[in-house]
Amino acid sequence: MRPQFRGQDYLAAVHAVYEERQRQVEQEGFDDAHDDRHNPGDLVRAARCYFDHPNEQQSDVAGRPFAWQWAWAWWKPGDRYTNLVKAGALAEAECERAVRNGYDPAADSACELLGAVFAELANLLMCEEVGKAGLETSDPAEGGGHAEG
Repeated sequence: MRPQFRGQDYLAAVHAVYEERQRQVEQEGFDDAHDDRHNPGDLVRAARCYFDHPNEQQSDVAGRPFAWQWAWAWWKPGDRYTNLVKAGALAEAECERAVRNGYDPAADSACELLGAVFAELANLLMCEEVGKAGLETSDPAEGGGHAEG
């Protein structure tokens, strides 16, 4: 069964990613000039690390992803929500970089990942609201029917 997102959850997901991207620019200094110094695909690889975390098959014994290409001091995973927001902001940065510098195949991957981030964040937000209300998250007739919380 395909999840049905509420509009406010999807908009909240987009807003959270936008706010993180702004934070990265304003507080970390990861502006357009900084992002343009990266090779195509660098930012989306980092985004994928956050999106997939934790993934024991793609990580070392300390939980650090094999695909992480920067110093470990920059690897700052959090809870699922935080990781998705960081993944979205990095994917957005890759998309913006590709728009400024001409198309490259990494842009397709970044935009696809950004869509997945928005969908998963919206689903996560919807499930949190459902859990707070004590409602069921799926149709019992379809084998689901557990209450979140």
